[in-house]
Amino acid sequence: PEVQTLRDAGAGDFYRHDDADSLATSIARLLDDSERRRAMSEAGRRCVDEVCNLRTMVDGFEAAIRFSDPRR
Repeated sequence: PEVQTLRDAGAGDFYRHDDADSLATSIARLLDDSERRRAMSEAGRRCVDEVCNLRTMVDGFEAAIRFSDPRR
C-alpha cells in the first residue's frame, strides 16, 4: 500500500525489478531534471503529512486488529 500511495502522490519513481539499466535510467532522469526532483520532494512531503502519518498508520493497525478479531 505504501508504494502505491507514493506512486499515486507523484512522490516516487519506478523501474523494472532486477533491471540495473532501468534503475540507472530512472536515476539519470532525476539527476537531469531539478524541477522533477523538486516536485517529487514536495509531493513526498505532502504524502507524509496527509497520508503516511502516525495517526493513519495507527488507525490502519487498529482496523486490522478489529478485522482479525470480530469480537472487538
